Amino acid sequence: VPAVLKRPQLPSVPEDSLAQEVSSELDLLIDVAGHVEQVRLVSPGNRFNDRILMAAAKAWQFQPAIVMGSLCVTDFA
Repeated sequence: VPAVLKRPQLPSVPEDSLAQEVSSELDLLIDVAGHVEQVRLVSPGNRFNDRILMAAAKAWQFQPAIVMGSLCVTDFA
């Protein structure tokens, strides 16, 4: 069973950044407790927004992945 995002907390984005319509892609490492252990920026969007998004992602909570009946660390991309 894959990891599932339980508690996303999206940052508020400055109004002038909304006009740019850029997106960023993150790669997350989720531990067996469902906490984000590591955040890596895969495709950058806007430097300022990327930092805000990466900081917010560190606070996200996941339902941990289960493999063969055991909780496991997951690379969530």
